[in-house]
Amino acid sequence: MPGRQHDAINDLIRTHPDLALWALRTVAGADVVTSGRLRVHKGELNDRISTDRQADTLFVDGPFHSPHRLLISEVETRLTKAKLEQCARYGAILLVQYNKPVHVVMFTPDPRADRFSAPVTITRGDVSVALKPVIVGPAQLPVITEPAQVAADPALATLAVMAHGLEKDVGPAYLEGLDAIETEHAMRYFDYATNMSAVSVRTQLEQLMTTTDLPLRSEFAKRHIAQGKVEGEVICLFAVLEARGLTVSSAAKDRINTCDDPDQLRAWVQRAAVAETTDQIFD
Repeated sequence: MPGRQHDAINDLIRTHPDLALWALRTVAGADVVTSGRLRVHKGELNDRISTDRQADTLFVDGPFHSPHRLLISEVETRLTKAKLEQCARYGAILLVQYNKPVHVVMFTPDPRADRFSAPVTITRGDVSVALKPVIVGPAQLPVITEPAQVAADPALATLAVMAHGLEKDVGPAYLEGLDAIETEHAMRYFDYATNMSAVSVRTQLEQLMTTTDLPLRSEFAKRHIAQGKVEGEVICLFAVLEARGLTVSSAAKDRINTCDDPDQLRAWVQRAAVAETTDQIFD
């Protein structure tokens, strides 16, 4: 089941289609010209024979009903041969449906990524399907140590800091570059970086943020204070429910854990002190 790292990388790419084009042009060296900005298409791929298949992100160049080309973007935290074969099937389905150029780009933090760069072929009887995947692993992502480069392409820099955040000057350059763009956007990229990075990189980025004298630090501090209040109210609410012996359903647990309003959580805590069932605290 996809986790936080997978979802963060996938969401970054879905909102920044140019990352997929960058991979085709820079990593694969493909001469790809598009008619405009890539658009996200629904990811369901129906082979009309077996089951529906779901791609992480399907980009379309041109009209949805008659695209000029299609690009599958897959995120895999750990690459396997089976996953590459699945991508070959994705590509084959699109080729049959549209008879247009199809590309497959895989983004991964897996340090073994280069081992999977060879073409993949699936053969069944006299029919073969071949895929030459474009794999973007740590080795394919640039080491960015100049703040100006971060500010110019913060999406690519965010992928890069995921891969190289522990290298000298990468983390400080990333934060300084983010500080040069609009604060709300900068914090969104910072959230992407911390969610998609390994614990060691995430910890270093957060430590750098708390010690820097950049203006971005104040926004980071506000968010952490607010987050601390929310977490405190959630802990308190579950403690009251447990002490009173009230059953907490999965739906109720999800609702509590996804609430980011400390005032609302505090109101639920007060209701939990007198409620006869967990559902009553939401009334």
